[in-house]
Amino acid sequence: MLVIHIGLHKSGTTFLQKEVFCNLSLGFSCPKGKDALAATHEFVNREPTTFDPLLVRKRFAPLLEHADREGLVPVISDERLSSIPERGRYHLPYMLDCLNQTFGEYKLLMTIREQAAMAEALYRQIIRSGDNIDIEQFMGTGLEQEGWTSRWQPSFFDYWHLYNFISRKLDSANVCVLPMELMRSAPEEYWQRLFRFCNVVGGEVSHKRHNDGLTPLATKLLRHTNGLMPRNKLGSKQPRLVRKQVELCKILGERLPATISEKISKHWREVIDARIGTQFNESNRLLGEMLEIDLASLGYRVG
Repeated sequence: MLVIHIGLHKSGTTFLQKEVFCNLSLGFSCPKGKDALAATHEFVNREPTTFDPLLVRKRFAPLLEHADREGLVPVISDERLSSIPERGRYHLPYMLDCLNQTFGEYKLLMTIREQAAMAEALYRQIIRSGDNIDIEQFMGTGLEQEGWTSRWQPSFFDYWHLYNFISRKLDSANVCVLPMELMRSAPEEYWQRLFRFCNVVGGEVSHKRHNDGLTPLATKLLRHTNGLMPRNKLGSKQPRLVRKQVELCKILGERLPATISEKISKHWREVIDARIGTQFNESNRLLGEMLEIDLASLGYRVG
């Protein structure tokens, strides 16, 4: 059966895409090359009134046919299917409807990350992508003027609520939630759960790192210079000046005293902690009980 991995963002998605789901020896098959961003193109970037599930299914037919022919499990993995939270774009209900119309029955994998760590990772990502918003504006207070909102929407990171919402759209037996932290602390259990859910034999997984981030200082330097750099908004390849900007900020961030980064990181965490508080504790407790995973031991706030 087709497996669709919807992210979330910053939960080990790039590693899974490059080292697991495209690894034929593990029993998987996924879009590559020019088709790697097919899900983004067909579901996320397509203007909604032009969506046609029959045409989109035709786009993915080669993947499904190849997997069936070779005895592999086809995987579509794209974190943008869940939403694009760092941009304040939340569209999961619409995406689920589109996926249901296009594929009918499938398995859905959702990978998660502890909420405070997720908030910081998303903030770093948006700065790396060229934004210059500060952490206070990104997180908001929850008391914004009516008609206005922050990019961080707490309800989306209430993972128990999210799981139940998805399970109303799909058979809960076809929904799997895996915390990224389990991959680090108990990798054997993580891979056993993933392979069992996807119904593959699996095997040894690479330990190659992907998407190493910038230091907090480098991120702050980048934020203050992003407005000066003309970015390419229509593709991933950036002008030489932007590439040099990132390189210089990275070098400075690594060579200047680490105490500067520590101070910046402390401020970020204070803002994030003030916004999050204990609002996810009960949700995390319920999710941990359902998953039979001790989320508290993985760093999640549990009530």
